[in-house]
Amino acid sequence: MKIIPTALWRTYAVCLGSLAVFCFAPRAAAAPQTRYVCFDMRVKYESTLDNCPLDSSDGVRRPCAPGDWAAAVGHRVEIWDKDPGGVGDHRLATTTIGGSGLFCTTIFWDPVAEGEADPDLFLKMPLEVRSTTDVGATLRAVRNDGTDYPSITWRGADGDDQWVRNDCPQNTTCRIYTGFMSTSTQATLREREVVQFLDFGQRSLQVYGSAFGTGEIRLEYPSTTYGSSTGSCPQDTEDPACCPGAGAWSENDFCVTTDYSDSGDVVNHELGHILQQRQFPGPYTGSACSSWSPPASVNEKCATQEGWAMYAGSVAWWNPDVPNEATYGGSFNMELATPFNSTCALNKGIPWQVAKAFWDLDDQNQENGVSPTTAGWNDTQFYPTSSIVLAWGAMSSGTGNGQSGEPGPNGVNIWDFQKKYFGSIISSTGYIMHNCLNAQDSTGY
Repeated sequence: MKIIPTALWRTYAVCLGSLAVFCFAPRAAAAPQTRYVCFDMRVKYESTLDNCPLDSSDGVRRPCAPGDWAAAVGHRVEIWDKDPGGVGDHRLATTTIGGSGLFCTTIFWDPVAEGEADPDLFLKMPLEVRSTTDVGATLRAVRNDGTDYPSITWRGADGDDQWVRNDCPQNTTCRIYTGFMSTSTQATLREREVVQFLDFGQRSLQVYGSAFGTGEIRLEYPSTTYGSSTGSCPQDTEDPACCPGAGAWSENDFCVTTDYSDSGDVVNHELGHILQQRQFPGPYTGSACSSWSPPASVNEKCATQEGWAMYAGSVAWWNPDVPNEATYGGSFNMELATPFNSTCALNKGIPWQVAKAFWDLDDQNQENGVSPTTAGWNDTQFYPTSSIVLAWGAMSSGTGNGQSGEPGPNGVNIWDFQKKYFGSIISSTGYIMHNCLNAQDSTGY
């Protein structure tokens, strides 16, 4: 007789003539049983936060109220079964929190395979976020040596089941903890800062979705201050000691130092750079800025790169379809019609002005031109956020005029964007003229 594991058989009797023989016959595998698991997970914002919308005013997607708790939208959560000593602990499911309030998901449990009737459920949070559609890129935090942070866990020691739902029965809704759960109760200070950064960055993933493509984007934190260990840093280095406060060194990696631990705008600004680079065909083109801090004037390529990142970072916090006073860095109002410099041509190298041009192309609010803008060039354009970003992807790879790797201080600028988005339609240049950026190099347009 072929030997089959007894766990898969049942005993029955057959008669061969007058002889009764006890045999084993195969038993169908039990279907996994359904459980419904619910929890309310929130992120605690540090009380010192700034440079992000502090309340739910018009157009704010989700505010960052300092010292308050906010729904952990888009955070990844693992559901685990707890066993004595932790040796048998194992993950049952991974899910992405889809909204605010009580979040529920389905798990499956096979009592035969698991060796117990019902699971004892607890949560772990790996330090990563995604869009609530659960597709596209994942933003994940790593230490400055590139290693993963450990998952935040609500397991507790054996016998400490404050955050555990014991014996969750079949076809039952089982809530893990009766109140809301927060990362602030289980995480270290550094982990809380990382969770906060990820929470901010999730807004960019939510807004731009598939435009980020797929695969991981790594947030390195805490990086050390610029040049602290090497004395000098080449552009686009992967040495974490060379992080210039915050910066992206590839289309997959960016760093932030502790100098920005309480700043709400930095992560989405760097994700704006990564978004542009992931749209560009060909290899990573690098930064065009040797150094920059607002409101300084820089070369046109740097102004366009930084202006784009400022715009994309603002869109992560504010919805341009709703008339509002969207601000960047807590000081620059995207809705102001007056150009930054009173001499029109001198605005061409100001990143804030470039950011406002992209915002004007996107936003529903329309305003008349203000001196020194040429009379008649009003803000009358209103295009979808999702289509604006695709202009970068329409560029060809290479180092020629208007290509994604065009070198030089006047390399890829707003006129190159214009050509890919609108072609040679002069009447479509209103957002450029309205913001006094027409002095940027338009060779080849």
